[in-house]
Amino acid sequence: MYRIAFGFILIATMGCGPAKITISGKVSYDGMEVNEGAISFESPDGKSPSVGGMIQKGFYKIENVDVSSGGKKIVRINAVTKTGRKIPAGPPFPPGDMVDEIIKMPARFNEKSNLSAEISSSKPNVFDFNLSKGLVKP
Repeated sequence: MYRIAFGFILIATMGCGPAKITISGKVSYDGMEVNEGAISFESPDGKSPSVGGMIQKGFYKIENVDVSSGGKKIVRINAVTKTGRKIPAGPPFPPGDMVDEIIKMPARFNEKSNLSAEISSSKPNVFDFNLSKGLVKP
């Protein structure tokens, strides 16, 4: 009887690993959704794992994140956003060729990021980032 009970307990716990969390949210820049890009959540001290994922059509979702990745993170967003306008392609393209105008994220949102988030194992990890150019100082 004890062997059977122990067997059930062993089977029940075999599939259990570390708890997993999901991080998700929206990303916009100057009021427009970020078409495509990447987002990462990095440890400021490098002691806990970093996680990241793709941004598509203004949304990102990073699943199956180990809870050991929790805590305060620096957020880095690398993306380009289409403005919806067409501009001249310029050389080497023939005169009159038009391309989609795109905006690249400023460094303060990626390599010099001032964005942060606190990843938790006990509450939803939904972080929306509504970014803007802001004022540029000379």
